Order: sequence, then structure tokens, then C-alpha cells
Amino acid sequence: VLFALTLILVGACHKGAPPSQEPSKSPVTATPSEETTETSTDDAVVKSDEATAMHQRFLAVNAIRDAVISGDLPAAKGRADKLAKDENLGSVLADWGQFTKNLQKEVEATAAATDLRTAAVHTAAAADACGQCHKSLGIATLEEKTEPRPADDGSVGGIMRQHHWATSRMWDGLVAPSMASWETGAKALVDISRNAQLQPKVKSDKELASLLGEVEKRATEASQAVTGPERTHALGQLLATCSGCHQ
Repeated sequence: VLFALTLILVGACHKGAPPSQEPSKSPVTATPSEETTETSTDDAVVKSDEATAMHQRFLAVNAIRDAVISGDLPAAKGRADKLAKDENLGSVLADWGQFTKNLQKEVEATAAATDLRTAAVHTAAAADACGQCHKSLGIATLEEKTEPRPADDGSVGGIMRQHHWATSRMWDGLVAPSMASWETGAKALVDISRNAQLQPKVKSDKELASLLGEVEKRATEASQAVTGPERTHALGQLLATCSGCHQ
């Protein structure tokens, strides 16, 4: 199931930061257009062609993530390989230096992965590379469209929809980056998984109960993560757990 994406800043980011996440510099917003223009503040400049490139790269990284979550290693590898070979990573985005190199390194590692867990770890690291670049530029946050948390209807499908919602918030937490979004998603995922294990239909399915217990464990670790590397590691392990279930 693909995540719904809404991207505004630099062709991909929301205008303004969420209440708990103030940018380190004045936020930069830009809308891609056919003409090459510049939007600037004190020391940050984003051209419209860069805005379009960021928009496309963001969608590409999300597509890799979706393949990993679905347990589709060939698709994840193929999408990562396509992004790694994208000339824009070395041309239009060249001004962003080490962050672009970090992103390219992680997608190349995903393309070379021989198992889903390795692909998941490097996909999470690619998201962190995006977030570190946003943080260094002082631009406004980039987030997926935030829908209300799905209701608990007591079905397995309902549990999965809630898992998707919570994981999306955690993904936002790395990419924006937004600690508030990360905490919202991680804490929700703990509660969702814990409550699901109390449902009769889950109790009667030992395999499902075990998987939900693993998700709760990973979500608990994520809720306790404080540093960037800790959050990146936690999300990588969570994505790997999701992929193992859906495979």
C-alpha cells in the first residue's frame, strides 16, 4: 500500500514547520516551474530546477521504502538502482555536497542488498540523509499528508492501516526532521500493537501475535530513541520487521 504524499516546500516541502519544530534559519519555500528562478533568505537559495529535482528524488526514496515495506526486494533494488544512477544527484543537486553523496551511498547500498533487512537499514539511512540536508539548509519541513489516525475497527486490516499511519509519522520524523512527528508515530505504534495483541482473533493466531509483539518491541525502541543515529537504526529495524511480515 503506497503512502499518500503531499509535497510543497522546494517542490516537496510544507510551508512552515510544525509547532514543535522551528527551522534553524528562515524557511525557504519554492514552487517548481518551467522557468529557472531563485527563492532566497539570509544564506539559503533554492532554484526552481533544484526544487523540481528535490521533489522527484523525494518521491523516488518513498517508492523504495514502499517496496521494502511490501517485502518486494527486487522492486526495492530496482528503484534504488534507478535513483543511484540518476544524473541529477551529481548535477542539479551538486551544491548540497556531502548530503547528496550520503543519499547516493545509501541508495547504492540498497540496490546492492541481498536481503530485505539490509535494504531496510539503508532505506532508513537514505531518509536520514534527506533530513540532515533539510536541517543544514534551515528549510521548512517536508512531510507526507497527515490524515487522522484510522479508527480501530477490530479487524486485522484495521490494525495494518493504523500501523501504516504510525510508521508514516516516524518516516516524517527523519525526513523533516521533526522530533514531534517521530514521537507521535512511535508512541502510537506501541499502543496499536499492544492493544491488538489483546484481541481474541489475534490471540488465536500465534504467528500474528508473535509478529505484533515484534512490532511492539521495535516501536518501543523507537520511542526511546533520542539521537539521529538511534532513530535511523530504529526505523531500519522496524521497516525490516514490516517487510518480513508482508513478504
